[in-house]
Amino acid sequence: MAELVDTEQPLTEDEFHNFEKRRMSSVWKSLSSLVEKEGTSYLDQFIEDFEDFEEIPLVSRYKQLDKLKETLPAEEIQFFLVNSSIFILNTIIQHARVSLSPDDLSHFFACITFPSIDDDIADCGVALPCFLVSRKISLFDFLRLSTPTASTELHPVLGKAFTTANAEQSFTFITKINPDPDGDFTRIYAIPCSSYSMLKSDT
Repeated sequence: MAELVDTEQPLTEDEFHNFEKRRMSSVWKSLSSLVEKEGTSYLDQFIEDFEDFEEIPLVSRYKQLDKLKETLPAEEIQFFLVNSSIFILNTIIQHARVSLSPDDLSHFFACITFPSIDDDIADCGVALPCFLVSRKISLFDFLRLSTPTASTELHPVLGKAFTTANAEQSFTFITKINPDPDGDFTRIYAIPCSSYSMLKSDT
């Protein structure tokens, strides 16, 4: 007969670290699978000369988070989504630097957006990030003219995720409330400080 494990007994330090290692391995496999399904590893799609801009989601369907939900609470899923989107955004910007001409690069703009934060949190408990990309930075003058939002004033779910990722000082946050007949909705822009400086200088 298999020996029963007393689940009330606290884990030893080694047992806890082994458990965490297995758990995090499972999480990163799920995230890798997510990136593969969404095709975000194909970097050329982010630097195309779109008519205006594109907003490409990290996760396009709530159902794709199901495996993560089996492993993590919503707060940790939000952290991993934010952390992953920061990593991918940095990769996109680096790809643009080595692939675009100096003139095209000077007009390239990329940031993370949360276009439907209220609906996302209501429906699946987390805010889903997108990558807003364009080679027409002048389209985003309205962000240059907007008052930044302090990280402490973001939705608590997002504010904590950026703080946990130690990234709140690396981004300028802009919150826009868009009127809608069915109820106003909030859109958040997380703009890397380097991109925000370019935006401010493109006058």
